[in-house]
Amino acid sequence: MTVAVKLFLLGFGGFWLLFLSLFCLGFRINISSSLPLGLYQASFQPVSNTLNRGSLVLFCLPDSSIMRIANQRSYLGAGACPGRTLPLLKPVLAVAGDTVSIQANGVKINDAALLPQSQRLSLDSQGRSIQGMPNGVYRVKPGEIWVLSTYSPRSFDSRYFGPVPIQDVQATVTPIMTGS
Repeated sequence: MTVAVKLFLLGFGGFWLLFLSLFCLGFRINISSSLPLGLYQASFQPVSNTLNRGSLVLFCLPDSSIMRIANQRSYLGAGACPGRTLPLLKPVLAVAGDTVSIQANGVKINDAALLPQSQRLSLDSQGRSIQGMPNGVYRVKPGEIWVLSTYSPRSFDSRYFGPVPIQDVQATVTPIMTGS
C-alpha cells in the first residue's frame, strides 16, 4: 500500500470518526428546505408538555397513511423512525389550547394574521396531488403540538399531517450555525 493510499484512508477514517462523534453529541446538519441550511444541536432531554411556540423540535411522524405516502414519494429520508424514515426538524407553531385555522389562503393561529408562506399546496414539487388537513378550525389538545415552517412554502408539516403527539418528539433543537 502506497503512502498516498494510507494517508487517504487515515483521513477518510478520521472524517467518519469526527462525524460520528459529533452525531453522538447531538449535532445535526439540516439540508432540507424547511429551515435554513446549517448545523443544529439536539438536546435529547425528556420533552414535557411545556414546549413553546417557536421551539425547534426533532420528531418522528407516527405511522399513518400520509407518512407512508410521504415515504413512498421520498419526502422523508431513510432512518430509524416508524416506517424507517428520518426524524423531521420543524418549528412548533401551536401548543395545547391554541386554535389552528387552516384556510385556502393559509394558516392562522389564535385568529392572528395569516402566517407567511403557509398556504397548503395541492401539488408536490413533482406535480403530484398531495392531500392535506381539511380546511377548518382545530383546537390543539393537551399532549400534542402543531409544527409549520414559514421558511419554505413547500415544507411538509402539520398542514399535511396534522398534530404531532408530544410523545413522538425526540429532542428540542438549537441552531448553531445557519445560512441565514
